[in-house]
Amino acid sequence: MVTGPGEARAESLSHFETSNLSVDPPPPPDYLAGAVLQGLARPIGYRLTWGVLKSLLLGGVSFGLLPLIAWTRNFQKEIGKVIKIR
Repeated sequence: MVTGPGEARAESLSHFETSNLSVDPPPPPDYLAGAVLQGLARPIGYRLTWGVLKSLLLGGVSFGLLPLIAWTRNFQKEIGKVIKIR
Protein backbone atom coordinates (compact mmCIF):
# COMPACT_ATOMS: atom_id res chain seq x y z
CA MET A 1 0.00 0.00 0.00
CA VAL A 2 1.28 3.44 -0.94
CA THR A 3 1.16 6.02 1.85
CA GLY A 4 3.32 8.84 0.45
CA PRO A 5 4.77 10.21 -2.76
CA GLY A 6 8.21 8.64 -2.22
CA GLU A 7 6.71 5.17 -1.92
CA ALA A 8 4.69 5.61 -5.11
CA ARG A 9 7.86 6.45 -7.04
CA ALA A 10 9.65 3.39 -5.70
CA GLU A 11 6.74 1.14 -6.53
CA SER A 12 6.50 2.36 -10.14
CA LEU A 13 10.23 1.74 -10.70
CA SER A 14 9.98 -1.81 -9.49
CA HIS A 15 7.73 -2.68 -12.44
CA PHE A 16 10.23 -1.55 -15.10
CA GLU A 17 10.45 -3.94 -18.07
CA THR A 18 13.41 -4.10 -20.41
CA SER A 19 13.01 -4.36 -24.15
CA ASN A 20 15.21 -6.13 -26.64
CA LEU A 21 15.38 -3.48 -29.35
CA SER A 22 18.35 -3.57 -31.66
CA VAL A 23 19.60 -0.41 -33.33
CA ASP A 24 20.78 -0.83 -36.90
CA PRO A 25 23.86 1.09 -38.02
CA PRO A 26 23.14 4.24 -40.02
CA PRO A 27 23.09 3.92 -43.80
CA PRO A 28 26.26 4.88 -45.69
CA PRO A 29 26.47 8.52 -46.83
CA ASP A 30 24.83 9.42 -50.12
CA TYR A 31 27.64 11.08 -52.07
CA LEU A 32 25.45 12.05 -55.02
CA ALA A 33 23.01 13.91 -52.78
CA GLY A 34 25.91 15.68 -51.08
CA ALA A 35 27.33 16.79 -54.42
CA VAL A 36 23.96 18.06 -55.62
CA LEU A 37 23.42 20.02 -52.41
CA GLN A 38 26.89 21.50 -52.63
CA GLY A 39 26.30 22.54 -56.23
CA LEU A 40 22.96 24.12 -55.43
CA ALA A 41 24.34 25.96 -52.43
CA ARG A 42 27.03 27.80 -54.38
CA PRO A 43 26.35 31.52 -54.64
CA ILE A 44 24.79 32.89 -57.79
CA GLY A 45 26.38 35.93 -59.37
CA TYR A 46 25.30 39.33 -58.12
CA ARG A 47 24.10 40.37 -61.55
CA LEU A 48 21.48 37.61 -61.60
CA THR A 49 19.73 38.60 -58.42
CA TRP A 50 17.26 41.38 -57.85
CA GLY A 51 16.61 43.20 -54.63
CA VAL A 52 13.42 42.73 -52.66
CA LEU A 53 12.08 46.19 -53.45
CA LYS A 54 12.66 45.86 -57.20
CA SER A 55 11.05 42.41 -57.23
CA LEU A 56 7.99 43.60 -55.31
CA LEU A 57 7.55 46.75 -57.37
CA LEU A 58 7.94 45.18 -60.81
CA GLY A 59 6.08 42.05 -59.72
CA GLY A 60 3.14 44.08 -58.47
CA VAL A 61 2.92 46.17 -61.64
CA SER A 62 3.12 43.19 -64.00
CA PHE A 63 1.22 40.70 -61.77
CA GLY A 64 4.43 38.73 -61.28
CA LEU A 65 5.18 38.15 -64.96
CA LEU A 66 8.11 40.52 -65.41
CA PRO A 67 10.28 39.07 -62.61
CA LEU A 68 9.42 35.55 -63.75
CA ILE A 69 10.47 36.24 -67.34
CA ALA A 70 13.63 38.10 -66.29
CA TRP A 71 14.68 35.39 -63.83
CA THR A 72 14.25 32.59 -66.39
CA ARG A 73 16.25 34.51 -69.02
CA ASN A 74 19.07 35.21 -66.55
CA PHE A 75 19.03 31.58 -65.46
CA GLN A 76 19.32 30.42 -69.08
CA LYS A 77 22.30 32.75 -69.59
CA GLU A 78 24.00 31.41 -66.46
CA ILE A 79 23.45 27.79 -67.54
CA GLY A 80 24.91 28.66 -70.96
CA LYS A 81 28.05 29.99 -69.24
CA VAL A 82 28.39 26.87 -67.11
CA ILE A 83 28.02 24.58 -70.12
CA LYS A 84 30.63 26.56 -72.14
CA ILE A 85 33.12 26.32 -69.27
CA ARG A 86 32.93 22.54 -69.18
